[in-house]
Amino acid sequence: MGEKRIEKVSIVNEKYECFDVCKCSNYHTLLHIALGEKKVFYRKLFDFFFSDEKLLRYVEHKTTLHFKPTKENYTSLYLHLQMYLDQENIEKRVDELSEIVKEVLIDEEEIEEKDGILYVRKDKIGKIGEYIFSCILYDYYEFDCIIPKILLTTDPNMNVYGIDVLFYSAKKDLLMFGESKFCRNLDNGIKLIKESLNDYEKQLRQEYVCVLSKRLYKNLFNKFGEIYGEELTKSISMDEFIQNAGIKKIGIPVFIAHGTELNPEIIINKLKTLKLDKVLGQEVALIVISLPVIDKRECIAYFTEYIRERLDEYNEKHK
Repeated sequence: MGEKRIEKVSIVNEKYECFDVCKCSNYHTLLHIALGEKKVFYRKLFDFFFSDEKLLRYVEHKTTLHFKPTKENYTSLYLHLQMYLDQENIEKRVDELSEIVKEVLIDEEEIEEKDGILYVRKDKIGKIGEYIFSCILYDYYEFDCIIPKILLTTDPNMNVYGIDVLFYSAKKDLLMFGESKFCRNLDNGIKLIKESLNDYEKQLRQEYVCVLSKRLYKNLFNKFGEIYGEELTKSISMDEFIQNAGIKKIGIPVFIAHGTELNPEIIINKLKTLKLDKVLGQEVALIVISLPVIDKRECIAYFTEYIRERLDEYNEKHK
């Protein structure tokens, strides 16, 4: 059999800061201008997303923020940046996973053996991906973060389960539950996203119970809390909230950071295989974003090096 034919797609090109954005309808890929020079690319990618202002905005959970070089701010950034380093957090046994997820994790080399049992080794790659995803949703799409999921962790070695990012667009009156993957190649990321979307209704219901329904968090929900706070306090389930709030559409932004594929037409053709028409009886606004990073291992290795450098800088400025 020959290679699968690449479908011609109508791609619109535009600029987003230092990125070239190629998009077709709701399917986007972001190609950095330094993509051909690996070390330069990784450095620019890190400096762009991990700027002092972007990091502090995420940590402090403020929609508008101008960074000031104070001891308090450097302390906050130092403590947060540590969350992205430890790589020895074992999460769950492989036999608890579906065959598709198991197959992908073996290919991603995120499985290790302990006492004759295979375990998934979950490092901080996922958190880095979620953070970059949040920056793109905030800066490029101008959506508001409801609450950064990393703020809900009680242990720096703990992964936040459930939905990866929670956002709201006041302009579109759209509540969004986002899914993020950081994979060796785009095919693996798409496989994992499809598995997640298979039981997304269950995840949305759990997210409501664990996060959105908590009165403790309500005052942290920014614009979304101002508009829907009353309905949140009166609804005991996601289904009841949808009915009480008059929700007609649910946004599901998807983000895949990946290596290997760099051709926008090939990437967008693959992204278009991701589909979800309805969830909890509501129409879905699906937004799919890819960020080619050339090589996942190299990217994470450089990012780890840069994070350590930045930690040293923050520590010095804190004194």
